[in-house]
Parts: sequence; C-alpha cells; structure tokens
Amino acid sequence: PTSSSAPRFASRSSVNLIEDTRSSFSLFCPAQSYPAPVF
Repeated sequence: PTSSSAPRFASRSSVNLIEDTRSSFSLFCPAQSYPAPVF
C-alpha cells in the first residue's frame, strides 16, 4: 500500500452510554485511518 487517509468518523456523531460505575468497561475509538497506527 502506498496511500494513507486521515482518521474519519462514521455518520453517527454521538454515542449514548449508560454503565454501572462499579463495573469495568472499555471505550472504543470510532475513528478509522489507514494505515492503522502503531503505538
């Protein structure tokens, strides 16, 4: 692959989240880019 693209978001611009504060949960980033970032 020789191209790349900036992060972009799906058509949904907001997310509703209700979670019990005593439990653990994960938040996922809705942005997509290419190539995938490496940390």
